[in-house]
Amino acid sequence: AVKLYLRLQNADRDYEMSRRAFMEHTGSTQFPTLYQVKEAIAVLSSVQVVVHNMWVNSCVGFMGPFADFQHCPECGDSRWDPDKFKESQGMVKSSQKQFSTILLGPQLQAAFRDPTKAREMRYQQEYMQKVFEQLSRVPEHTQDIYNDFFNGTNYLKAVMAGDIKDKDILIMFSIDGMQLYQNKASNCWMSIWVVFNRSPDIQYKKEYVLPGIIISGPNKLKNIDSFLFFGFHHIAAIQHEGLLIWDAAREKLYTSNIFLTVATSNGPGLAYLNGFVGHHGQNGCRLYCGMPERHKEGGSIYLTKYPRLRNSTVSGSDHPDINPRHFACSSEMYMQNLAKVLLSWNETHYKQMRLQTGILKPSIFPGFPAGHTLGISVCFGSDVMHLLSLNLPNLLILLWHGILDCNSTNDT
Repeated sequence: AVKLYLRLQNADRDYEMSRRAFMEHTGSTQFPTLYQVKEAIAVLSSVQVVVHNMWVNSCVGFMGPFADFQHCPECGDSRWDPDKFKESQGMVKSSQKQFSTILLGPQLQAAFRDPTKAREMRYQQEYMQKVFEQLSRVPEHTQDIYNDFFNGTNYLKAVMAGDIKDKDILIMFSIDGMQLYQNKASNCWMSIWVVFNRSPDIQYKKEYVLPGIIISGPNKLKNIDSFLFFGFHHIAAIQHEGLLIWDAAREKLYTSNIFLTVATSNGPGLAYLNGFVGHHGQNGCRLYCGMPERHKEGGSIYLTKYPRLRNSTVSGSDHPDINPRHFACSSEMYMQNLAKVLLSWNETHYKQMRLQTGILKPSIFPGFPAGHTLGISVCFGSDVMHLLSLNLPNLLILLWHGILDCNSTNDT
């Protein structure tokens, strides 16, 4: 039954039909149901879904500081199903909605128990041997080819500093909202983990992408950290204590660890993760490089523009021409500016610091132990996919057809 389930392309849809056909062919009356085979796989793999309560309006999850709340801190709704609570005179407390977390540690352990998948996890070690051999041969310690994450400067610095070790598992976190149906309110949020130890040829294929959390909609999340808390706490615990791995390819038992390399989403989604003001703010860079942006007179949306606007006297946007090479991502700058925001003495001062620093709130990512991430804001990726495939083509097509909505002057 387990082999049948794993070999089906769409097991949830096809398993019961295959099960009935097998029973008719063999004359058997006993064959595990879909529920039973899923339970068996969960026991064999130790990979299980952990379910927690959330508010019905998708505001927050009952995790961390909200664990004992009886009412939503955002909308004020009751935590419990009002009908069941009323009928039982307050005796039955049943949550109105739940979300699911699939812990990363057991998924990684299960992957190493397969000899083929365990061998595939050696790609990072073998690639790094080639990189260091090349660096040792070149006097300037430069690389001829940059074709993988492992050629990056931030990664190599972490390796040389001893933060990333040979047996570490390198992961990328990604989260986004999605619409499941075209004509139905069905927005939900899902997160995934991508393991960088594997070759880029396979690491993004469906069977290798690991699920993280699944949050039902249709409303937008108001406190995403409360949903991420449980899964992130699990990873932080592994980073403190290590993860026991049985490598079926080497037939060895050893302690590994998890290193968080990249966390990414689309533009609005990443603002949930990093706590920045977003790409329309005065300091709206996703990578927090510190480059100030500009806005037009009377406007409130900031845009990236290197040269100063002609004859512009708009306060906060009249700075000289910008050379982007003078700016770089800095975790130290982020921590210094975060302290300014946290030390705001009233609402007015907080808004001033928010505009000045580009930080809306603390991110959950500094909760990971030092030396197990590339640091804030270096770990947050840029949104190249939407820039090249959606944003720029849309503007260029309108410009080429002469129908781009813009002001009368080219500068603005």
